[in-house]
This record gives sequence, structure tokens and C-alpha cells, in this order.
Amino acid sequence: MKTVEINKRIYLVPENWNELTEKQLLKVIDVLYGYYIPDEARLKLLKIITGMSWFRFFKVPVQEKQEFLYLADFLIDG
Repeated sequence: MKTVEINKRIYLVPENWNELTEKQLLKVIDVLYGYYIPDEARLKLLKIITGMSWFRFFKVPVQEKQEFLYLADFLIDG
């Protein structure tokens, strides 16, 4: 797990597939096999692995979300 600070809050984010919870895994699979454009999918995956509520996720500035999108790359790459 990796510790990151997003919008002045601390989150423990999985770094590989084995660190996902069962709930996160089911949501990730839903996104990966859904019909989403790539950027939308990456944002949804970031929300899932941080565990943020939708309300809190929308409050995060766009630049900060963009800075942390790399955290979801392991889900897409392999």
C-alpha cells in the first residue's frame, strides 16, 4: 500500500492487484469491462482505489486528480 495526500486527506492506495479489497476488485472489473472512454475509466479507477465518496472526489481540484492518475495505471497495464 502507498500513502498519498489528496486534497489535504491521507489515503492508503493499493499498488498491485493483490492489495485490492474484494469490493474494490469487483468495482475495478466493472470499470475495465464497461464502455468508458479511457480518461473516464482512469478517473473512476482512481476514485475506487482511494475509497473517496463521489462528493469528496468532485471537490478535489482537477490538477490534483491529474497528478495522481498514475496510481491507477497498474490496473490498466496489467
